[in-house]
Amino acid sequence: MTMKAPVSIALTVVLAGAGGSASLCANADSLAPTRPPASQALVRPGALRLAGVDQSRVRMVRGSPLAQFYPAEAKLRRIEGLVDVDLLIDESGHVVEAKVLAETPPGQGFGAAALEAVKSFEFDNPLKAPVLMSKKVKFAITD
Repeated sequence: MTMKAPVSIALTVVLAGAGGSASLCANADSLAPTRPPASQALVRPGALRLAGVDQSRVRMVRGSPLAQFYPAEAKLRRIEGLVDVDLLIDESGHVVEAKVLAETPPGQGFGAAALEAVKSFEFDNPLKAPVLMSKKVKFAITD
């Protein structure tokens, strides 16, 4: 059996001259739907849970630059982070609720930064129904 390396598609925002960037990542190598652990995921009656390739049906169209949310101390210390966030997106494409599922490394402020960042996101939601989906927010240092 041949193992394929994961493929990530990312929107990266670079902090000009500040040595940091952040991106919203979508893992494109898995066709099988994946779900966050039931104990952690947001649950809202009537909302559709999208996973895997189904997430491409609801795409991000705008949001504040992620780089402005990079935790200051982490940026100063050149620490990078990755946050898994579960989102509830309403019929009009606005993020109305978000929850951190995982944060690496913990205790550096990346979870709180990701929650603030996703509040600014707006999605094209052609389903015209509330949608639940998980996304990764990656904070990376660039030179």
